[in-house]
Amino acid sequence: MEARGLSHEELAKRIGKSRSYVTNMVGLINLPDSVKELVIAKKIPATHARTLSKIKDVAKVEALADRIINEGLTSASVEELAQDKTYEKRNKMERRETEESKTYKYVQELLCEKLGTKVRIRGSKIEINFDDLNDFNRIIEILDIEEKL
Repeated sequence: MEARGLSHEELAKRIGKSRSYVTNMVGLINLPDSVKELVIAKKIPATHARTLSKIKDVAKVEALADRIINEGLTSASVEELAQDKTYEKRNKMERRETEESKTYKYVQELLCEKLGTKVRIRGSKIEINFDDLNDFNRIIEILDIEEKL
């Protein structure tokens, strides 16, 4: 497909198969080698492998492949687990928090000390807590914003 610049639809017409068949086979080709070997050895059914091929996280694919073998998961179970975003969200949040904490933790602590209040840096936002209008004005004075307005 890549060498000839063919779409899934064009390849399907040339080989006499459906576009979905080609798409499914391309997905299987893109599975991690360890999982492809399990499919070839018939330890994992192709239907399960097609579901796994839709998952981008290689670690999740391999973990689910192990569960398919060890727990004898049904196609419906694999579909449900593959669509479970909790795993992906948790990993993404942990990675983001780790990166942010390394990058911004020091600055966050300095701001907490300087402002005398809780400061949180998340993504591209700085959150500064204040209790009331007096506390807000105190923080504004520390930041010396009045001269800059």
